Amino acid sequence: MGIFSRITAKSNLKSGKKLLESALDAQGDEADRLFTQACSKFEIVVNSGALVVEGLHQWGLALCSQAKTRDGQEAENLLNESYTKYTAALVIEPKNHEILNDWGATIMDHARALNADPDHVLYQQAKEKFLAAGELFPGISAYNLACIDSLQNDLQSCEEQLNTAWARGNLPPLDYIKTDKDLVNISQSEWFQEFLESKA
Repeated sequence: MGIFSRITAKSNLKSGKKLLESALDAQGDEADRLFTQACSKFEIVVNSGALVVEGLHQWGLALCSQAKTRDGQEAENLLNESYTKYTAALVIEPKNHEILNDWGATIMDHARALNADPDHVLYQQAKEKFLAAGELFPGISAYNLACIDSLQNDLQSCEEQLNTAWARGNLPPLDYIKTDKDLVNISQSEWFQEFLESKA
């Protein structure tokens, strides 16, 4: 792979990321236009043969983000398409913990889009991705695992995962945690309130 191809791919990847950021702040037709442009940039990166894994990863993230603006079958199609990008990326780099973690998060988004029960197979699939990511990079998926544990009323494991997320520096801002609907089952518990106070 030539230096020029790599430089061009890097430029397109950067442009795609900026377009994706803009899409996340936009609404309606403008958001659609930006999502489409971002995906086109990531597709160019992948087809160039340079930075293929990162291009596929970002493409998958863009499709997942766009799915959040859709309903029903349209959202389902975008989510399934994002899975194909993650799968292709992991064929090349099977031990990429960031892709595994983001794939798990995408599956959780899929479960939410379907209003799936906590014991739905999608949550189990997400958990499997998070656990695989955690084996490669301990703590990276701890917060996401805590969310699934809360939804499934495994409160002891939820507490352990939140503490792991904190210890590994992977805990979201406290304001986000306080309003995270995935944690509603623990939100009023004494230990959770103490956890929040101790991290303030």
